[in-house]
Amino acid sequence: MLRRLLVIAGVVFLPAVAPAQGAARPEALLPPDTVLFMGTDDVDAMRAGAADSPVGRIFGEAEVTEFLAQPMTQLKQMVDMGVAMAKQQPALAGVDLDIEKLKSAPFGRGFFAITHIQFPREILQDPSKLDLGIVVGLEPRGSHDLIGMLKQVIVSLASAQGGDQLTLDTITVDGVSVERLKAKDAPFALCFANIGGVSVLSLSERSLAAMARCAKGGAPSLATSPEMGRGAAAIGSPVKGDLTVYAHVGRLMQVLRDGVAIGAAANPDDKDAQQVMSLVNAALEQFNFDAFGAALSRMTRQDGVSMTLDYTEVDADAGGIASLSKPQPIDRELLKSVPKNALSFSLGHFDVSALWDMVMGTLQKASPELHAEAMAAIRNVETLVAGADEQGNPKWDIRRDLIGALSGRTMNLTVPGMGSMLSAGGDSIFWIETPNPEGLEKSLQHLFALPGQLANYPVNFKEQTHGGAKLRVLDPTALGPAAMMAGQISPTWTIHDGKFWFSTSTKALKKALDARAAPPAENILARVDFTKHFVEPPQGAVLTSLAYSDTAANFENTYSSLLGIIPMVLGMSGAGAELPIDLSLLPSAEVISKHLFGSVSLSYAAGNGRVTVSRGPFGAETMIGGAALAAGVTAAVGTARTTSVGGMNPVGIPPPEQPVAVAKSPADAVRGDFARFSTAITVYMIEYGAPPATLDTLAQPKPEYPEGFLNGATITKDPWGNAYAYITDGKDHYTIWSFGPNGIDDKGAGDDIVQRG
Repeated sequence: MLRRLLVIAGVVFLPAVAPAQGAARPEALLPPDTVLFMGTDDVDAMRAGAADSPVGRIFGEAEVTEFLAQPMTQLKQMVDMGVAMAKQQPALAGVDLDIEKLKSAPFGRGFFAITHIQFPREILQDPSKLDLGIVVGLEPRGSHDLIGMLKQVIVSLASAQGGDQLTLDTITVDGVSVERLKAKDAPFALCFANIGGVSVLSLSERSLAAMARCAKGGAPSLATSPEMGRGAAAIGSPVKGDLTVYAHVGRLMQVLRDGVAIGAAANPDDKDAQQVMSLVNAALEQFNFDAFGAALSRMTRQDGVSMTLDYTEVDADAGGIASLSKPQPIDRELLKSVPKNALSFSLGHFDVSALWDMVMGTLQKASPELHAEAMAAIRNVETLVAGADEQGNPKWDIRRDLIGALSGRTMNLTVPGMGSMLSAGGDSIFWIETPNPEGLEKSLQHLFALPGQLANYPVNFKEQTHGGAKLRVLDPTALGPAAMMAGQISPTWTIHDGKFWFSTSTKALKKALDARAAPPAENILARVDFTKHFVEPPQGAVLTSLAYSDTAANFENTYSSLLGIIPMVLGMSGAGAELPIDLSLLPSAEVISKHLFGSVSLSYAAGNGRVTVSRGPFGAETMIGGAALAAGVTAAVGTARTTSVGGMNPVGIPPPEQPVAVAKSPADAVRGDFARFSTAITVYMIEYGAPPATLDTLAQPKPEYPEGFLNGATITKDPWGNAYAYITDGKDHYTIWSFGPNGIDDKGAGDDIVQRG
């Protein structure tokens, strides 16, 4: 039964990625104090835009289509099998499960929202006081109503179960008819309604009441809230098919605080729990997340470019983590030192010491004892690394000489080179300003020497001089056997011109230092895709960060590296035989990269608003397409593993081509048995409310399971010829274990292999 329900659920939800057409945006249906919202006014328009995006064009390439043909075929077989299984359920005889129609059905407004989360202390005695304002809405533009179909499936299956465990009734909430399905003793119910032409599923009657008032008109809504209005003024109003994401950080933090208070009240005698709760509460106060207000993000397209615009309200003078958002202007003159062929670069600002102080302040406020222990441990490390003076004080201070010495403007730069694990096909250079160069240099010498001291294998840096800089280049012989893994990279660092520099290549670092003194003839400003996608901030705004990535080149470098690694890894692990794809059909890097172009992201501050604008080839469709592809491949893998080997499966669908069998270790065989047993036990618990008394019960036929809960299989012994051990508390939990290779029952210890549920 559980497997059937899961397959049916997959059938119902899978077409939700299908697109649609819509009207007004759904924010107008939500109350103004909504905590979280993600949605669009037109699912069809969003899909159409995705199809015409770089990602959509990539998926349309013949090589990509051919590569995905096999997993997509297997995914379709799985869906067909699910539909066939669903149609065998008498309760679903009246439900239209035509997947092809549903895939092409038009939809309008679609959204997910949390209007409120209420955690009153009373839920400790009465769980029904829990109120989760979770809402999902999808507007049908034709005969197919996805949420309506979901309601039909759930109600039909629930009605077929009978008994008094589920109740279905119709109530009126602010003039809206609501069908409510509630399980016995559950803290909330599934509520189905149609509000403003949108089919809605919610866990809260309160949410539906608030939405009904908004739909009638006149009542304040999220669309008319000041927070949403300020965000729209900063990043622009959405257009048809845009995806909007909204969150009110301060309200979410209040929910977290309520949860911490309830957790503390629920465990008054648990000292460890109370200490954790105290730490969390102190962190919330110390970091002062209340200084953050609404955050609004909009994903759109403009002239073939995917754009993401983010707006956040924050009071930088309120202290806490918000203080890190104080506008720190970048130096635009640095762009002249970035070579035109750069693979990527970023300019920004970072303050490590502020984070350190907040963390330590949290610990001191929550638990002075733990803070004292932490400080003592830090002092021990400082002494171990640098020794102590005659008074016993460490000669090195982490806070002063390391943490406090890493604060200021930063720059990351990747240029074409030999490449490394840090950057495929490129050499990376990083620098950060330092207010304490002497302390930082001393810290780095100590830190690099420490691993060698502990391993009794000194780590040495050879000195080189370049211009006025003294470079420290890692001696590859100091790496011992790891030197072969390092390959062509040569980690190099220096403290020069008030900055700490680090690079994966000595040559790249020297060029970066030279570029500061004598900028290259052609810099990044001569790069068309950079200047074309750069957006000048409004007058008076402070540009606080800027980043660029040559998306096409970086993809090609990474893809080429993966092509060399994947076959080797799969061959070593044997996992390649289980993949429902033919790696020989992998599309060439050029087929994909020709649709890509450079990405630019910048952030600026204007008053209490922080805005980030990102422009490049990837947008919302990347996330949706990636999730759909992952789901398809995962489902196809599952189909390949579970379809009958010897011909037709139970519902008469030809099985996909079977992968080559891979030899499994005895431990893997045990875990495979555990997976089968756990699935069967879960189904048994759904039917009878508790785990079976013995494993043998799973193989015994029942009226609804004539072949038992293992589909006719028996309880086998483990690979070493011993019966599996099993115990249960008779309520919620169970434990299965194998005695392992030694055949001795160690009660779950030793070499025993254990599964707990």
